[in-house]
Amino acid sequence: QPDKCMPLIWDDSIKEDFSVTLRVYTANSRGTIANLAAAVTEADGNLEQISVDDKDAQLSVLTLQIGVHGRKHLADIMRSIKKNKAVSKITRLKNMA
Repeated sequence: QPDKCMPLIWDDSIKEDFSVTLRVYTANSRGTIANLAAAVTEADGNLEQISVDDKDAQLSVLTLQIGVHGRKHLADIMRSIKKNKAVSKITRLKNMA
């Protein structure tokens, strides 16, 4: 709904991380969580919290709370996570507060 949209710009002078929540749909396989944590770390992200919801024997849904520097950094982290062959889908959850 365009009437409810507001243009935003990341401020280059801010040096703190922003907390972002991602939902990651993965194959339910050994080592997937460790591989995703490594992908976040390698992309210079701060993995603040992780929770896992097993949907069935084949699918897990992970919720990751990650500290990022800005929009481009978030995109880099999401691309790094998506490279994992076990990942079928990744979405950003909007803050409800």
